Amino acid sequence: MKTYTLTEEELNELVAERMKQAKEKRTPQGLFKDVGFDDELIPINNKYPKVLKKLNRERAYKPEKHVFNQTPKVFGVDNEISYSKITTHDVHNHIRLLVLNVFGKSQNKEVLPEEYDQAIELYNQLKEWFVSSYDKRLEGLVLEDD
Repeated sequence: MKTYTLTEEELNELVAERMKQAKEKRTPQGLFKDVGFDDELIPINNKYPKVLKKLNRERAYKPEKHVFNQTPKVFGVDNEISYSKITTHDVHNHIRLLVLNVFGKSQNKEVLPEEYDQAIELYNQLKEWFVSSYDKRLEGLVLEDD
């Protein structure tokens, strides 16, 4: 057995590197976990007070995480109005499925380990495109006050 001499800093770097490698071990179930679509819409919806006001009418948890729909939907006996049909979870799932389709797959477990990095990169690109496109769409909306 060999003996090595390390400084405390070198040891900390080595431990941190090994911990990072252990974290990076990906499984199909958690393939998009670290890059998932979650709070990306909050700052965008917050930029547009009229949009936020309409989204906040809903009884949903964190309505500012929803995708704004200009056409209201009226439902229920008290004629409740909703300006959203799509949540961030829906967007995440659609992007995830689109990425899987690029690889000719329909489930995370079908993606090969050597395809993981490329799948995650594509997911990030599509997520950035969606967020940017959604922001541009809201920027161009002309909304009336209620």
